[in-house]
Amino acid sequence: MNMILSPEAVIFLWSTLLGTVLGVCYDIFRILRIAVPSGKVLIFIEDLLFFLLAAIVSFFFYQAVNQGIIRGYFLIGELLGFVLYYGTVGKIVYRCAEWIIRWIKKIFGFIFRILLFPLKQIFRLFRKPLRYLRNVFRKLWKKLKNILQSKAVMVYNYFNPKNKWKQREQQPVRKKGRIWRKLKRKGNQKISYLK
Repeated sequence: MNMILSPEAVIFLWSTLLGTVLGVCYDIFRILRIAVPSGKVLIFIEDLLFFLLAAIVSFFFYQAVNQGIIRGYFLIGELLGFVLYYGTVGKIVYRCAEWIIRWIKKIFGFIFRILLFPLKQIFRLFRKPLRYLRNVFRKLWKKLKNILQSKAVMVYNYFNPKNKWKQREQQPVRKKGRIWRKLKRKGNQKISYLK
């Protein structure tokens, strides 16, 4: 018994296969998300790339099969293929990939810990001397800072507008001149400035 399929049925089956292939592509993106954790922005960009890829592949499929004319059963076939893959084989592939990636991460973590063990021991060996040197350098820095700072005026305050008012508050007020000396001597008495 010969079974003849109409061209529409063949195109429907091909579009179902295309939907399945697009489901495999989407699983690749999902597996990459498991392997390399990413934020919401990167997930959005990946989804955008997938839909762009799906649109381009679908366009070329429609061009090759039906001279670019889109039929409803093409879209239904693609959607059916995607949903069938995603609901059956896709779940199994995703769980297997998740399990494999988890074990690969554990193995690499173990190897990484083995390689870092000698470095940790070296760091523990030199921890106390490094702390001692750090404290010595801190004390030296404080002494050097006190030596370099002048008590009356600090040079950087002239150029730093944030510290302008602090500088004026810290400086002792020094007034020079004949009038000031007279004020000091006479106290609160009136002084004639015309002398």
